Amino acid sequence: MVTNKVIDGVGILPESANEELINFVIPDGVKEIERNEFRDCKKIKSVVLPNTLNKIHDGAFEGCENLETISIPDSVNFIGSDAFSRCRSLKNVTLPTKITNIESFAFFCCERLENISIPDSVTSISVNAFYGCKSLKRITISANVTQIESGAFVNCGSLESIEVAEDNKTYDSREGCNAIIETATNTLIRGCSSTVIPENIQVIERFAFSGSTMKEIEIPESVREIGEGVVNYCNNLERIVVAEGNETYDSREGCNAIIETATNTLISGCGTTVIPDSVHAIARRAFLGTNLEEIVVPNGVTGLYMVFTDCKNLKKIVLPNSVREIYRGAFSGCSSLQSIVLSNGLTRVCGFKGCSSLQTIELPDSITTIDIDAFQDCTSLKNIVIHNNITEIDSCAFENCTSLQSIVIPESVCSLGCDAEGTFKGCSNLTDVTILSTSIDKTPESMFEGCKKLKEITLPKGIKKIGRRTFADCEELETITLPVGIAKINEDAFDGCKKLKTIYVPAKKADYYKMRLSEELHSLIVELVPEKKAKKK
Repeated sequence: MVTNKVIDGVGILPESANEELINFVIPDGVKEIERNEFRDCKKIKSVVLPNTLNKIHDGAFEGCENLETISIPDSVNFIGSDAFSRCRSLKNVTLPTKITNIESFAFFCCERLENISIPDSVTSISVNAFYGCKSLKRITISANVTQIESGAFVNCGSLESIEVAEDNKTYDSREGCNAIIETATNTLIRGCSSTVIPENIQVIERFAFSGSTMKEIEIPESVREIGEGVVNYCNNLERIVVAEGNETYDSREGCNAIIETATNTLISGCGTTVIPDSVHAIARRAFLGTNLEEIVVPNGVTGLYMVFTDCKNLKKIVLPNSVREIYRGAFSGCSSLQSIVLSNGLTRVCGFKGCSSLQTIELPDSITTIDIDAFQDCTSLKNIVIHNNITEIDSCAFENCTSLQSIVIPESVCSLGCDAEGTFKGCSNLTDVTILSTSIDKTPESMFEGCKKLKEITLPKGIKKIGRRTFADCEELETITLPVGIAKINEDAFDGCKKLKTIYVPAKKADYYKMRLSEELHSLIVELVPEKKAKKK
């Protein structure tokens, strides 16, 4: 049964997020749909709006994943941010003729939206307004649009046709190029699969072709600036050519990539790219989401940051010894990567989050830091050796490594990061943990939370604090041994440890730990027999 409430005395609307709502007719008299009013009503399929309606506020229908049809009357003069965000089943929308702005994220990730008619009244299209509308095939920009903000049409992968009205004074689609161009600056804002970049274009904005189904792209001589990620997620892209007369960029040796000539930096590549030996740097997002299967990084490249993120087909990569830093996101989401040989000069390791096929990895002796979420969600990782030169393991470094069975934290480790959390959280097959370091002064929040097969553990000397949920939901944990001098143990440190039988504490320290452990754990405390001192000869 749908419960109802009165809004400002002008109409009746359902309770927010009512999951039983499927089809709904909003009665006459309602003037506004409040913020988040239907948010996450996941069963709703259709809504009929009254002609008295003036405003649809922020997030009004956000997350209505099954909403297929909605008719917006011409009486509406405002549609707020996120109003239809994540309405993944919505196919067609006709916008009212009184709205002047399409607000940020208004139709974000409406993945089945095929057609959108932008009325002449619209003057601006805000940030990410149609981001991720993967089925959108055609865009027509009217004469009155004077502002299109960043990301408005990013990842609209099915776009085949883009047209700007001839009398628009701010934007154009000159020469039938199937692109949106900012006239005054000759900047290409957004392209599609059928775009031909005109010869007088000087700037290509970042993510301009992101998600496109195009197979080739040619950069003319006139282009002097290219933003990052221009061909991200272009899985069909096979050919990249820069005109020979271009003074800023090149595609030397038929490499199928865009290279900044002066700095020898590879800006963007694709699945067929072969990186020339003359390249000294690879830009952020250079291969993001491409169908690259294998690649050799040339000697001279020193760092990788978000370079190969979401290259889901990448199976093999060769790194040179010149690589000193692998930053966050470098290989994140490379779900086919099974193994990689890290360079001997590497000092910190990061960026393998979501490499779900990675089974083993050898850390070279030069590494001193395992960085934030370095191997998070590497669900096939079975073995890793943390050697004696490593001094820091940061937050979530091995979170959800569900195949990891044993880990040894060596004496060299003196830090688990600044307020690190979840170091081994969710390692559901972890059974053997050895902590040799006596320099660690606390167990971070959720350090071993959800390690369901862990049966026993001994904490080393030096630990002064056991953080929140350190051992929460360690369902098989039976025994833990505590050292001398732990000053604070959070109340929820052992939540969900259903089989905990014994908490060993140093001799004559039972009362000390009763003051620090919750009362229900007092009966589990067992004092260890004091070690006998060796007799002097």
